[in-house]
Amino acid sequence: MEMKNRLLKSLVLGMVVMGLAWACQPPDELPIIPKISYNRVEFFDQATGSDSLILYINFEDGDGDIGLRGSEENYPYNKYNFVIDSSNPRKFVFIGGNNYTPPFYSAFDENFNRLPQQTLFSETDIRKPYNCEQYEEVEYYPSQTATTTKIDTFLVARNPNNQNIFVDFYRKVNGNYVFLDWANVFSSNGCGGNFNARFPIFDTDNLGKSLSGTLRYSMLSAGFGIVLKKDTFKLKVYIKDRALHDSNVIETPDLTLDNITLN
Repeated sequence: MEMKNRLLKSLVLGMVVMGLAWACQPPDELPIIPKISYNRVEFFDQATGSDSLILYINFEDGDGDIGLRGSEENYPYNKYNFVIDSSNPRKFVFIGGNNYTPPFYSAFDENFNRLPQQTLFSETDIRKPYNCEQYEEVEYYPSQTATTTKIDTFLVARNPNNQNIFVDFYRKVNGNYVFLDWANVFSSNGCGGNFNARFPIFDTDNLGKSLSGTLRYSMLSAGFGIVLKKDTFKLKVYIKDRALHDSNVIETPDLTLDNITLN
């Protein structure tokens, strides 16, 4: 199991951004909602270590507000939100116990700051046994006067705005495409991760100006050859800008590792 965990942890994430070009046209010449188009996919089969699946997409954005700094972890780009129950505005929900009153709400960010507006997480108690999608193990001070920390496993709501490129894999099975859930390929508790990630700000000086170019995203995994083998697969991809606008969703053509291997 330990070897499998190391393998699934290597699924993600290597990112390289290069080959970018920007155009300093007035922002109204392009829409402020980002638009992307497919360029190509390449595969590098490494003799040792992780293989590389490299996605190239073309993009354009009318106000150039795309990219996130690695240090941006506060709202609205935080990783997850803590969940409370409806009986107390500061009653956090943990993995164990049955003294909770649904519905549950997403109410605090990962730094225990109250969100501008709490949102419904679930109408009922949907907690499952430990899994990496629902839970986060957190070390924290249980009160403002506490001098020692505790470690608990909190129920959390993952925040999709923490990332800005989203990649789903689909494998062809009996002529139909089926979603490939990397989080559970080598794991029984959804801890395998996925290929959603961040790309950085391309040109800080030109934020607010039209931007276009090509994004090169390198996904690293020791599992590509094991999982995809000779199968036909495709990717669905979209990006998100800093104002949280989603781009259009693109699909790659049918792919096989053999057909896109460069070495």
